[in-house]
Amino acid sequence: MVQSYGETIFEAGSPGNHVFVVVTGRVLFFTEGILVGFCTSGETFGQGAVLEQRCYNTTAVADCQGLTCLALSKEDMTFIRDEFA
Repeated sequence: MVQSYGETIFEAGSPGNHVFVVVTGRVLFFTEGILVGFCTSGETFGQGAVLEQRCYNTTAVADCQGLTCLALSKEDMTFIRDEFA
């Protein structure tokens, strides 16, 4: 998936359905409008919500034009866990 600068990837409180891997670019994380962290190329985010079957606790926003992420669904993660754990 490719996101534009400022585009929301997910919002706090939405169901944790995907784990994301940043291929290129940077993602910012906000809680109640306050910057609380970021991820860059090669890092993952969202895995806690997916693996613990809960909602995302931050809002994730693209911090560059052409952010590229790999999105793995909950089903993909379950398969990977069952096959390789």
